[in-house]
Amino acid sequence: MIELLEGEKLFKTANSLFFYKKGRATIGPARTPYDILFRNAGKQGRWNVAVKPLVVGLCPSDMAGGMLEFPPSSTRSLSDPKNPAVAGHEFVGRVIAASKTACGELRRRGISLGDLVAGDINVGCGFCSQCKRGDPAVYCLQGATFAGVGSSPHGADWVQRQTGRPHVPGAYTEGFIVLPASNVHKVPRQAVKNVKALALFCQADAVACAKTSCNIMGLVTFKQMRGFDNPSVLVIGAGRLGTWHIAVIKDILPNARIFVADIKQANLKSIASLFGISKNRQYYVRGKHSFLRRHIENVFGKNKFFDFIIDTAGHGVLTGRAITDMILLNVAPGGRFWTTSHTGIPGVDAGHPMILLGSKSFGNGLSPQNNFPYAVDFLAKYAKQYIHCLAELPNGLADKRLARIVATGGSGHKRKESGIIFYSIVNQPNL
Repeated sequence: MIELLEGEKLFKTANSLFFYKKGRATIGPARTPYDILFRNAGKQGRWNVAVKPLVVGLCPSDMAGGMLEFPPSSTRSLSDPKNPAVAGHEFVGRVIAASKTACGELRRRGISLGDLVAGDINVGCGFCSQCKRGDPAVYCLQGATFAGVGSSPHGADWVQRQTGRPHVPGAYTEGFIVLPASNVHKVPRQAVKNVKALALFCQADAVACAKTSCNIMGLVTFKQMRGFDNPSVLVIGAGRLGTWHIAVIKDILPNARIFVADIKQANLKSIASLFGISKNRQYYVRGKHSFLRRHIENVFGKNKFFDFIIDTAGHGVLTGRAITDMILLNVAPGGRFWTTSHTGIPGVDAGHPMILLGSKSFGNGLSPQNNFPYAVDFLAKYAKQYIHCLAELPNGLADKRLARIVATGGSGHKRKESGIIFYSIVNQPNL
């Protein structure tokens, strides 16, 4: 049995943005997850909550999913109308339908039909030992799936069994997205005074990923472990992910000394204004081999080393050799180099003897893990500080150009337009 919000309808097809071949997307009618929802309407069904997306954030992960680069070795179908590759994974929406079982679970978490929620599209099988003990979806022994992006190769089998499809459609739709009840997180209504305030919560996934980086890098326990609270942090890339990493770092360690590097002076100016980063902590990157030790010394001084370097610049900007050299020469003993790259970075020599001797390490924070509750609370708490970073991509799914913007990760649009964080309204919020 499915309970439906009064005034809403569940359509079997809806106008959506989907990939139809590798790297190419379009906007048009596509099959909704109607079949998935009703397949899971019984007591044992997991994919039992329907959320109408209201605002979807622009993120290069959608491009990576459409290029079959993420998840690694993705087998996502791009030309099968029965399994449309509907994009969109960072979104905020309204709960419009749920099974009887899901309604009970949602009520226990203070969520009702009609509530605003942020959706976590990272889903594990729910039955392996990792999932049963509450580990994040990316630790699932059967392989995770990412609604709107694709399934890991091993995960496609259990996703097929549970949903009838090998991958689950995403949020760029005038229809709805289906998720397990545990993957929707209530947005406090008092924090949503207008559409732009609502749009901020489509960034919950990105903020949660930044919190994952901070957790795993050791920033959360840094003062306890090291005895001081002002580590030096170099963030490479002053765009959206760089902004959220700095924001979360400042929330955890307000005294952290932030340095930032970017190829765009406008980005440096925006992020410096937002966080009060002085000119001598900014690096306008030009030319090749920009992070050789001599360039770092020229910009920041001869004795400047970093406890943390976080690469949020995007796939392929830094090579494995460049990262290895940075860990060896620019990271302080006991320090970390972290990347948000989706698709791996070949050639990083994380086991280099001098890296191990210096207790340095290399890792990746590209997952929200279990940090969605933190992210929603964070965005509600700091809404006034970050809401001006948002810029709308007007007309939503009515503008066919949105398909190309999503398929290319928005790189061309970002070069021409001002703004750090871009979003699209796909269904009218009617707040």
